[in-house]
Amino acid sequence: MMFLQTGVSILANKAARSLAVKGAITAVPGIGQAATAIALGEAAFNLWLAKYYRQSETASEVFDNYQQRVLQSSNDNKVDVNRVLESWEPRLGELGYPIDQMDENEKLQAGLAQGLTTDQKDFEDIRNDAFDGL
Repeated sequence: MMFLQTGVSILANKAARSLAVKGAITAVPGIGQAATAIALGEAAFNLWLAKYYRQSETASEVFDNYQQRVLQSSNDNKVDVNRVLESWEPRLGELGYPIDQMDENEKLQAGLAQGLTTDQKDFEDIRNDAFDGL
């Protein structure tokens, strides 16, 4: 019932605003052009905002896939990821990451995002292969 009340109040609010806008447009000369310009500006801004968020979402999805590939291949090839993370901890700390408060997944994500390397050749090969597959 709350949903119906909310829906009805939204429709009533929109109708009232529409009537108010129509009244203002007919009462004040030139207001129609200004209202149209504002509406077009708002529409353009909304399109830009949607595109920006979609690109950000896509980049996040790509990075998530990259991280998942690295982790899965490391597990499949029995690479000691904990050793890699331990080797990254000092550098992550230097970069300002709160390593004492981070779990392994967050450390892996931060290390991959920062492009940190390790002396484990198997892990480096896995990471490079996962990156090439993006």
